[in-house]
This record gives sequence, structure tokens and C-alpha cells, in this order.
Amino acid sequence: MIEDFKKLISKPTNFYKDLKKKSYGDVIKFLLKINFIPYFLYFLFLQGGELNIYIGLTIIISLIYALLSLTIGPFINALITHIGVLIVGGKDYKKTFLATGHAMSISAPYLLTAAILVGLFINASEAILISLTLLGGLIAFAGGIHVLITEIIGLKVLHKLTTLRAIIAALIIPITIFLLFVLLIVALSTILIIGFL
Repeated sequence: MIEDFKKLISKPTNFYKDLKKKSYGDVIKFLLKINFIPYFLYFLFLQGGELNIYIGLTIIISLIYALLSLTIGPFINALITHIGVLIVGGKDYKKTFLATGHAMSISAPYLLTAAILVGLFINASEAILISLTLLGGLIAFAGGIHVLITEIIGLKVLHKLTTLRAIIAALIIPITIFLLFVLLIVALSTILIIGFL
């Protein structure tokens, strides 16, 4: 499994070309094995991560959130991406799931790095904490770009799409959803402003 993960990170085209017939469960197991500890630590530190009387509840919430993110999240991500895949000519949802599910596992080292940074300096001064938060944001952004690039490669290889079609498939629906969300915020803000005038 570690060899597969290294191959996914360093040679994603070869990883997807060599991908044997995997089930949905195989992808979820891969995600859980690679990502569970980083996700758990990340969400634990987001909850505060301090040792206090609420630590038990914090750990339970972090475990539940990590499990839900790694078991339900891949299906939702694949569904959203698959709408874009259908638009550009792809067909098989399972291939989309294999591409997006495996790509999601790449976030593990980025989350682990962010969790360690926050965890080590949780009681630091406000200036250091703000700096680390910004650094953590940059690390998360880099991880998101890495996941997206790997997902695009997976869509290209598994669906036999051109690079441009794979990029469009991976981006069209998320960008559309984002733009609709922004329009909704603008519309609601306008209604509220007009209502107060």
C-alpha cells in the first residue's frame, strides 16, 4: 500500500494505468489507511486540541468527522466531478470514483504537516499562531492543487479523455457551484440592503 501511495504521488499516470479492477470498498480502505490519522489529527486540532475536560468529546467528534469525510466524502466528490465527466463525454461513474478517491488520499501529508504545525504551537503567541495559520492555509492550498492535478490525470487515463477535457470535467461543476453560491450571496445581500433602505 505504501508503494502504491508513493507511485500515486510521484508517477500518477503510471499508477492509474496500472490500476487493476478495484472496488469502491478498495478505494475507501486505501483512503482510510493513508488518511485516517492525518484527518483525525487535523480535525482534533481544529476543535482546539487542548487537554481539558472536553477532550473525550473532542476526540469522538474528530473520529466521527474523519470517518465521515473518508467514507462519504469520496462518493460526493466523485458525483460532483462525474457530472463534468458526463458533459465532456465520459461514462463510467466507477472510473470517476477511482480517479477522485485515490487523488483524495494525496491530502494526507499536507494535513499531517498542518496538524503538526498547529499542534506544536497551539499555545504560542497570537502573532505566531496567525503566521502558522497562514502557513497552514498555504500548505492546504498546495495540497488541494496536488489533489486536483492528480485527479485530472486519473480522469484523463481512466476515461481516456484529452487533457483539456479532463481539466474541464474536474473544474466545470465545482466552479459553477461556487459561482452560483457567490450569486446567491450577492442576491441575498442586495435584498437585505434594499430592505434596510
